[in-house]
Amino acid sequence: MSVGKGLLLACDELRESRLPELGVLLEDKEGRTVVKYVGKEEAIKEKEKQVQTLKEKQRIKEELKREQEELQVWDALLSRWMIDYSLSSTALP
Repeated sequence: MSVGKGLLLACDELRESRLPELGVLLEDKEGRTVVKYVGKEEAIKEKEKQVQTLKEKQRIKEELKREQEELQVWDALLSRWMIDYSLSSTALP
């Protein structure tokens, strides 16, 4: 692991785990970081809420991807059917 990647992982650990245990939250807003002192319990609840929101967004993203893949399959089948239909209808007398 590179030094830079290790440093980023350490920063993530600090931001996501250590600071909330101390009642501190960091929020990124419009190109700056805001430090909020909210108390341990509230910080932990807020972090849990953020984790749940991220999980829900990921679930929705995966669901949309599956639906798009399914639509592509149906589109391919419909296109194939239309080709087959047009070929069979031109062969009729």
